[in-house]
Amino acid sequence: MHLNTDYILLSKANITPTSNRVLVLRLFLGNSNAFTLNAAAQELFFMEKSTIFRTLQVFESKGILHSVVTDDGVKNYALCTVDCIKDNHAHRHAHLKCSICEHLYCIPVTSLPVFESARRFQIDKVYMLANGTCEECNRVAS
Repeated sequence: MHLNTDYILLSKANITPTSNRVLVLRLFLGNSNAFTLNAAAQELFFMEKSTIFRTLQVFESKGILHSVVTDDGVKNYALCTVDCIKDNHAHRHAHLKCSICEHLYCIPVTSLPVFESARRFQIDKVYMLANGTCEECNRVAS
């Protein structure tokens, strides 16, 4: 990771790079998995949880993070791809929740599902959530 990646991302999203915002962003830049608010607060234990929450909201509204609610009803945040913009999160991936470590990962998909009765409905978003075992837990289990 280039030393100024965090400042560049914040600048492109028109977000003032405060020290707390930079620290929250670095958490996501340094990890491949998604974080819940509680998990982010555990990692950033020295920061007020309300500050982390507001920062996550700002990052999501500006297209730096996207969120997905897992089957347990908990909201998770992950870095957006370069294709995302503020008003249109463009994600061509599914989310895998590891049944062992319970981390959530974005995983690429080769094609999106086709819905046979789509003519009768307007589909705005599709969320794909898979449950299984992540690469790290598979490696440990072998």
